[in-house]
Amino acid sequence: MNKLYVNANGKKLTYYQFFGVEEKASNEELKKSFRVMAIKYHPDKNTNKEMAEQNFKVVNTVWQILCDEVKRRNYDHLLAVDRGQVAAQQGFVVWVTYSWGNSNTATTTGGYYA
Repeated sequence: MNKLYVNANGKKLTYYQFFGVEEKASNEELKKSFRVMAIKYHPDKNTNKEMAEQNFKVVNTVWQILCDEVKRRNYDHLLAVDRGQVAAQQGFVVWVTYSWGNSNTATTTGGYYA
């Protein structure tokens, strides 16, 4: 599994696609999308609280990457490397992995940026 993507309902999505925005989206556009996703997956707004809580964690983690200028720049670089747009550079390690399982729950795996 690729660590740069969210697997949502069998579709491989970048964090931007997951949030429904363009890769060059402004911080305001990202914030607006995050708020919509946060409400959609908030445990208090869903009957299946356990699944919603896991999905909510994924939304928050993606937001933490995209809202931070340095983390977003690193994510963009890793995405470009994955697409073959730039040569891989030593020292880049993906810090988090997301996968929507068959049961529509999210799983995360930790990592770090060196």
